[in-house]
Amino acid sequence: MDDQFAICVWDTKSDIVNEFCEVLKLSFNKEVDISHVRDQFIWQHTQNPFGSSIVLYAVDVEKNVIASIQTFMVRKIVYNDFRIICYESGNSATSPDYRKQGLWSRLFNHGIQVMNDNNASFWYGFPNKISYPILLRIGATDYGKLNYLIKPTGNYFKLPYYYILKKNEMKNFVQDPKEMNKRFTSLEIDDNVLKTERDNNFKNLWYGERNSDYYNWRLFHSPMYTYENVEDDRCTAFIKRGYRSGLHEVKLVDVLFRVEDSLIRKAVKDLCRTIREFYKPDFISISLTIDHPYYEKFASEGFYRAPVTVKLVNYPLRGCPPGLEKKPFALSNLDFDVE
Repeated sequence: MDDQFAICVWDTKSDIVNEFCEVLKLSFNKEVDISHVRDQFIWQHTQNPFGSSIVLYAVDVEKNVIASIQTFMVRKIVYNDFRIICYESGNSATSPDYRKQGLWSRLFNHGIQVMNDNNASFWYGFPNKISYPILLRIGATDYGKLNYLIKPTGNYFKLPYYYILKKNEMKNFVQDPKEMNKRFTSLEIDDNVLKTERDNNFKNLWYGERNSDYYNWRLFHSPMYTYENVEDDRCTAFIKRGYRSGLHEVKLVDVLFRVEDSLIRKAVKDLCRTIREFYKPDFISISLTIDHPYYEKFASEGFYRAPVTVKLVNYPLRGCPPGLEKKPFALSNLDFDVE
């Protein structure tokens, strides 16, 4: 098998993105607009202000065909005074003709080597039920779960029943472009305000670095979704609106609070009231790790955990400061590539 496949690292210059997109299309067996997938791939892996992703691919040398790809996206993570580089798993796909030949493991192991060469501190990801036990066997640590919290705003009986019976439909989130008419035309965020919020509320936690460049890339320039902002004198919320099997959802992608900790719960309550009155959704949602300092604030305001969660795993690398690889994560939907 070593002679059949060559493991390569994309230099972001050679234009083989269409071939990557074809692998994604074949792997997931979906009819997709290749041009849209291409735009998304380029945005996600080459325009990130923290740096370009590591994009690995396996080539069938005899047929000169890309058989499998795997990506690792650059993230900046902060813990008190430590600011470090880490990577998050992104796109991973293998063409049906090349499955069960060990390509996923080969690409992942090579990715770990490249990340170590880049002096990264750790890798983290949100594995599915197939890759989860494999990652634990090679040394990854279970870091708990990403919790999907929902707050019904209308029929309080329909939603719990719906989510218990239709757990497999949780990821079918669809936006109607005709309804997205409130997109912000500029995004100006004071980096000092961001730093103050993080310093006050995120002590002794790993959390995703924030700055105005990252917000503009992640939200304003995203080809995936249209984002909007809801703002008052106490907080700024970045949201995306859409539908899951006909139910109107407003998802809180990130919330910046400008009040002290004791007033955050009241700010959450007023924010939900504003969203309910303006957008009239069936439910409001937010995704948070359980160690996030705002988790209990939302839980105490009627957000309950839906019966579908995503596992979080962490793999320490050569550059990780001693003892910090086991500290808790405080992540929201802005920090990771999970819908």
